[in-house]
Amino acid sequence: MKKKALLLNDFQIIKGDAWVAIWIFFVNDANVPKHSDVGILDELEMDFRERLMASKEHFSFQELPLINFEYDSKENIDKNYQGSYYLRMR
Repeated sequence: MKKKALLLNDFQIIKGDAWVAIWIFFVNDANVPKHSDVGILDELEMDFRERLMASKEHFSFQELPLINFEYDSKENIDKNYQGSYYLRMR
């Protein structure tokens, strides 16, 4: 699959001792299913895991921690969470 640029509004990474949560926020609601349908989000997750594993000597883990990806949009944050990423992620 040919890689293409994704129009993201923001992203947040939250980590615990044994897990990592990655929140990716697109500009609008329509972007999430659009990119999911063509497999771009799966490719994004695989790329992230590969890069993290390749750089594991910089971190204190032998294998990857549990990684959870969440997708949403700035449009949804503004409409349903008063523009607050904090309210959405809690």
